[in-house]
Amino acid sequence: MSGGVLIASDGEAFKSRHGLTWEEKVKICERWKLSGLSKVTYCKRNRLVVSTFCSWCDRLWPKVNAGQFCQVAGVSVTNKKTQELPITIEVCLPNQVSAKVSLHEDQVLNLIKGLVYAASTPR
Repeated sequence: MSGGVLIASDGEAFKSRHGLTWEEKVKICERWKLSGLSKVTYCKRNRLVVSTFCSWCDRLWPKVNAGQFCQVAGVSVTNKKTQELPITIEVCLPNQVSAKVSLHEDQVLNLIKGLVYAASTPR
């Protein structure tokens, strides 16, 4: 298969997987991210080996503290107007999905309490 051509679903041609440069692998990973498809579906459509493709993505976007808690620092606010503004929290999951919410201080505390409870409750 060395020296062959890989045609992506959008018609762009790449050399066979064995001959890809790192820049081409990055381009493929970034195109997957923009596609909105799951990694498995993207790999099937583009004739890629899922485990190989996942290793490219993991190398490109390393997982930081995957499966571990991170330290959160509290910030005191003294300006009354600033206290009224919502706090924005962004959660990035290992599968490249992210969620962003804006909440007021009391809602943030309730969210954190709920997450801690959910994480510690056996299912």
